[in-house]
Amino acid sequence: MDTAEENFLQLYSESPASIQELDKISNLEYSTSGEIFSYTTDSSLKIYSATTNSLRNIISVKIDTMKYFQNNTVLHSKDNLILYLSIYDNRYMRKFEAHCDDICSISVNSNSDTFMSVGKERINLWDIRYQSPVFSLDSNGKLGALSKEYDYALSDSNFIYIFDWRNDKGPLAVKNIKPNFYQKLWYTGDGACICLSTYKNHTFLDSQGNFMSNFLLENSCDPDIINESNILISGSSNYIFSYKIPDKKVIGRASLQNFECSTVRTNPVHPQFICATEHQLKIWNMDAG
Repeated sequence: MDTAEENFLQLYSESPASIQELDKISNLEYSTSGEIFSYTTDSSLKIYSATTNSLRNIISVKIDTMKYFQNNTVLHSKDNLILYLSIYDNRYMRKFEAHCDDICSISVNSNSDTFMSVGKERINLWDIRYQSPVFSLDSNGKLGALSKEYDYALSDSNFIYIFDWRNDKGPLAVKNIKPNFYQKLWYTGDGACICLSTYKNHTFLDSQGNFMSNFLLENSCDPDIINESNILISGSSNYIFSYKIPDKKVIGRASLQNFECSTVRTNPVHPQFICATEHQLKIWNMDAG
């Protein structure tokens, strides 16, 4: 392992000017073009430049969960509805109704114009062009996530199931997982890994559901992946840590100076990641050279 990998976070420097929010940050995303989307509890969705930190737009909207979709659009939930919002003109283009209770998560595949919504009673796959689901499943407490290809994953406390949504021949794979009360199922940005998360535990599987590694982190935040699914970045107490996923080795630590990180997101365009504290967005950029 080379020196740069052993000290991965030393390749990055925190921006001297963080983004300050008066109200609590509850959602954080990057757009596919690398802009920062910050949603706060005063019902404000703010869009910032990732290179200058300047505010580009602010929209008053009530959001529970959100995902950037494509071409200046956002999918977000409010209670049991999913809404398709144009941030270009602040206009709703479509409303999706097929849940009877609150929506827990949304995952998207903008390449195929599809997204998945997971509620307590139903899991729905949608084509963005139509107002009825492509298909709907009883969730029975399962988690679900859509990949960037044609696969999707479902999991309960004991098994993970991999499907191809283009056919209904049953799962491509069913694998045992370590029993736990998982709270989140998600694909890494390149679709190479699946992660099952609890408050403290992050279990990584390959795209076919085979076990790769497991991380038990005290006071862990909502983490993200950088460098083609190789490195996990997560906050823990007042620090950010980076971990090499295959061998679970800590390859970097940086102080947050008495702030606790709630969410980490990595920029899909620029060599950058963001750590959200309660009222701040702390931006880390890779050093030039």
